[in-house]
Amino acid sequence: MSRPRPDLDISRHLIEPVWSPTHPIDDSAPLIDWPSFFGNPRPVELEVGSGKGLFLANSARAHPDRNYLGVEITKKYARLAAERLVKQQIENAQIRCQCRTQLQRQI
Repeated sequence: MSRPRPDLDISRHLIEPVWSPTHPIDDSAPLIDWPSFFGNPRPVELEVGSGKGLFLANSARAHPDRNYLGVEITKKYARLAAERLVKQQIENAQIRCQCRTQLQRQI
């Protein structure tokens, strides 16, 4: 799992908010409504620094009664993590490509 695969549809698993180092953090962004975000009321586990998503995928597969959100700042690794989730057909996990401080304002 070293190179991104453009043939996989990762749109359901990879969330890429609009952000750049020159774009200020939006303090008015609404809090995340977790039941709407995941489509169910299960508890949410947050993993910061998900890398290629191995821990995220293993945890989500082991605990289908929970939702998982992985946060990874490196776009390449976030994409690889999303591909891992798609390949393993894991539906209770998503990966968000953004920095922790930006997400902190929404949780």
